[in-house]
Amino acid sequence: MHAFLAIFSWILFGVLTAYIAEKRGRDPRVWFFIGTFLGIFAVALIYLLPKEVARIDQDKSGLDSSRSSAALPPPQEIIPEGEGFAALLETQTVEAALDSKAAMWYYFDKERLQCGPVGFQALRQDWLDQKIGVATYVWCEGMKVWEKIDDLPSLKNSLV
Repeated sequence: MHAFLAIFSWILFGVLTAYIAEKRGRDPRVWFFIGTFLGIFAVALIYLLPKEVARIDQDKSGLDSSRSSAALPPPQEIIPEGEGFAALLETQTVEAALDSKAAMWYYFDKERLQCGPVGFQALRQDWLDQKIGVATYVWCEGMKVWEKIDDLPSLKNSLV
């Protein structure tokens, strides 16, 4: 009877910890095993850890459609390449943001974690520290979509 109770409590703490971990943005499979071995301490630990920051998986558009809209700024798609009105409007928005020292930028770092909001000087410092590069996706207020730095010549030239 004691063995059954011990096994039941191990599984119960594993399931409880996995459930809480999933709600806090962490991998529930890993936390199931942690909860099984640590019991109530794992439940306390998962509550003490900060919520996991949204990550993206690079696909054709470079964005993850499974992330919550509250975690990231609104853009969800990439402007098709080409010289059109949308591309012209995007260039004007970036140039206006570069002119405004108060514009705040968001970007995905090399580990695909969202960073921001940061001012232009902080963005430039991250560029100089090689934390971001030409393949980094950026966004600021007024832009409709995330863009690679390489696709925004005015931003790229200002960072160099």
